[in-house]
Amino acid sequence: MKKYLLWVFTCLLLLSFSAGASFAEMKGIMLSPLRVVLEDGKNYATVTVLNQSPNEPVIYSVRTRLLRMNENGDMKKPLKTTKREALAQAMVRFSPKKASLKPGGKQIVRIAVRRPPNLPDGEYYTYMNVTPTAKEEIKSGQTGGETVGMSVDMLVGVSIPIIIKQGNISSSAKILSVEPEIIDKMKSFKVKIARTGKASSYVGIYIFGKVNGEEKVIAAAKRVVTLVPLKERFKNIPLYEKDFKGGPIRVELREFQERGTEPKIIEVYEYNI
Repeated sequence: MKKYLLWVFTCLLLLSFSAGASFAEMKGIMLSPLRVVLEDGKNYATVTVLNQSPNEPVIYSVRTRLLRMNENGDMKKPLKTTKREALAQAMVRFSPKKASLKPGGKQIVRIAVRRPPNLPDGEYYTYMNVTPTAKEEIKSGQTGGETVGMSVDMLVGVSIPIIIKQGNISSSAKILSVEPEIIDKMKSFKVKIARTGKASSYVGIYIFGKVNGEEKVIAAAKRVVTLVPLKERFKNIPLYEKDFKGGPIRVELREFQERGTEPKIIEVYEYNI
């Protein structure tokens, strides 16, 4: 059961970095937006918490949560907190920290960031964690009179990233290697990416190969995130052109662009698979 809950929670965190979705949700709670970015000089933001249940009220609490990306792109709770991570958590304040929502109700949570004097340039991030309870029931008991007991059905919380940018920061990325591999009988490419600079990198990876004499996109990851302070990570990209038999491939590393904009090619690599 613990492994299942961890899997669900990890999926939600990966979803929070997706550009196409507008809400994060878990068992009746929905959050919008999926991530909060506070650019240099901006210290306030809001997040909407919505109870999507038509019948059940919900009580929730808000707090910061520390997660760190590992080299496989998974979000894990670190064993030790760095000074930078502790500083990011200390800068963030939520109001209100706890609230009750009627069925279909919503609440605006205000986020305030208190940047200390002489904060070094860079990117600081933590997570806003909203933990709901499904229901609160009052039951009567028998202890010489009437007693009140409380039954609380706890649910898994949902987290969205809060990214605090200080100064005029940037990042760059490059591909270090591309190797074929098989995971669960599925062919894929294992791509190693390097990030430099004071900001996280957001790129797209497109792999071209010849299928029946015609060059096609045989595998792609439209959005690959490498979070500060991670300098290198791996991305497994499934091969979806099953007729690709191997040979030369061309790999395009592109800047990630929001919908409706043309992505810029950062660099092109060539390999023989």
